[in-house]
Formats: sequence, structure tokens, C-alpha cells
Amino acid sequence: MKFLLVLFVVLLCPLVGRGETGHLTSEQALELALSYSPELRAARLKAQSARKNVAAAGMRKNPDLNLESEGLGWDNDLFG
Repeated sequence: MKFLLVLFVVLLCPLVGRGETGHLTSEQALELALSYSPELRAARLKAQSARKNVAAAGMRKNPDLNLESEGLGWDNDLFG
């Protein structure tokens, strides 16, 4: 991952420091590299999922409903 970041920044070095409109500073290039890194995006999504799981764990459990029946008359007719 570090190699990809360094490569991205190195490729943008000719654009750095010229001060012309439309060119990137080294800080902007690094910020872009970090924001578009697939590994960092996956880590951010994993952390976001973990936070949501913690929030869901603190919520109340959904209620369960159990029903049983005996001797309704039609039970025997269905199974002969």
C-alpha cells in the first residue's frame, strides 16, 4: 500500500509547486492518494460496519412469539 501511495505522489510531482491553477500541491496529492486507496477504503468500511454492529448490539432484541395449539378439531382431519 505504501508503494502505491509513493508511486501516486511521484507521478504527480511534476505538477507540484508550479502554483498554476489546476495543479496539485504535495498535500493535495497525498490527500487524493489516501482517499482513493482501495485498502484504506476497505478499512474505513470495516470500521464503519464495526461501529454499526456495536450500536445494534446495544439495542433491544426483537420479541419472539411462540404459539402452540392442541385439539382444534381440524388437526386430525389433515393427517387422516
